[in-house]
Amino acid sequence: FPDKHGKPDLAAKKKAAVSNEYLCPQCGKGLVRRPSAKDKKKFWWGCSGFPACKFTTFDNHGKPKL
Repeated sequence: FPDKHGKPDLAAKKKAAVSNEYLCPQCGKGLVRRPSAKDKKKFWWGCSGFPACKFTTFDNHGKPKL
């Protein structure tokens, strides 16, 4: 856990918003726009049905590259 004044910080992280506009082409569930782990200025899209559905795609100016 992250440290918060010598104690574990158990604060819940924000959940990413699921898009109703962009749907997964494999399972039909909404896609989620997430920041890249290496560069927080870059994004990618993943299926909200993870781990059952493993679909991912690149971000194209705020839209999934389908």
